Amino acid sequence: MSGLKELYIKINYTFKNEEWVKRALTHPSLSNKKNSYSEKVCNYERLEFLGDAVLSLVISEYLVKTYLKETEGKLSKRRAALVCSECLSQVAEKLDLGSYIDMSIGEETGGGRMNQHNLENVLEALVGAIYLDGGLIEVEKFIMKNWQCFLDDSEFLPREFKSKLQEWAQKNKKDLPLYTLKKQEGSEHEPVFYVELFVEGLPLIVEKGASKKEAETRCAEVILSKIF
Repeated sequence: MSGLKELYIKINYTFKNEEWVKRALTHPSLSNKKNSYSEKVCNYERLEFLGDAVLSLVISEYLVKTYLKETEGKLSKRRAALVCSECLSQVAEKLDLGSYIDMSIGEETGGGRMNQHNLENVLEALVGAIYLDGGLIEVEKFIMKNWQCFLDDSEFLPREFKSKLQEWAQKNKKDLPLYTLKKQEGSEHEPVFYVELFVEGLPLIVEKGASKKEAETRCAEVILSKIF
């Protein structure tokens, strides 16, 4: 694991209890590794669970205070956009979190440091770790700083590619888009889904994602780029 001091500078936070940040940076591929006390090494999964909730809370509070006249539905769309895979991976890549992940040799050899799913998980785990170590005020600072480029965009809404594609198909009197799961690869912790999209009159599209929904969304995005 690369030096923590370097990471502290990037995230503008110094952990009082480094056990939290070490857990946040430990990949599940090391779960079966034993420490000196013959106990399983803790990985980032529990902190990821917490971080997901903390991120949602902080973003929700910001949106409620910022968009005073918007309905719950539109606020939900904004929140979904701000915590989506695209945002998480961009923030993680900007912080170069992949360089700090502690993982097995096999995971690293397989491209684990650049794996988008790994980066998203570690970022959420880091959010959870900062919350446990420094409290809500410190984690709010971290989130506001690193999500600022998205928060500053007053029109930032999720690009609802699947909905737009369906509307286009109906408007042009075509059959509804057909999404088919072609295969699933990867481990239980790091699955990869391959989805095929058929749209009448257009070439077949196959895209992959960390979830079936993500793969379908990417298919729709690609096909829309060919239409418009």
